[in-house]
Amino acid sequence: MRTHDKLQNQGFAIWQPDFGWWTSATSRLHNSFIAISDEWQTFMGRRVKEDLHLWQELAGAKTPEAMWSAYMGFWQKAAEDYWKEYATFTTLSGALVSDMTAVPQASEPELPHAQAA
Repeated sequence: MRTHDKLQNQGFAIWQPDFGWWTSATSRLHNSFIAISDEWQTFMGRRVKEDLHLWQELAGAKTPEAMWSAYMGFWQKAAEDYWKEYATFTTLSGALVSDMTAVPQASEPELPHAQAA
């Protein structure tokens, strides 16, 4: 005689939440983090190439003016790149937040009294 099954079914049969929205939310969250990670790795790859290119330019510089020009070009390009990347991360983070706030609201079931009205 198994009495614990009956108690469990009686107590929790009424409250069976639907976590289907959770799958969609975690999937969107995962995809957003992949996009952010991919963007960061791509950016860092580009910046490392620029950093290494600076050393090549400095090694090939024959005059102080050439060294100064290489440094100035490097820092100007770095500032532009980081500014653009900051804007890209802001866009990706905004999309992440808007996706995460829209998913639960869109999948909430309507209440019976709201349907009748």
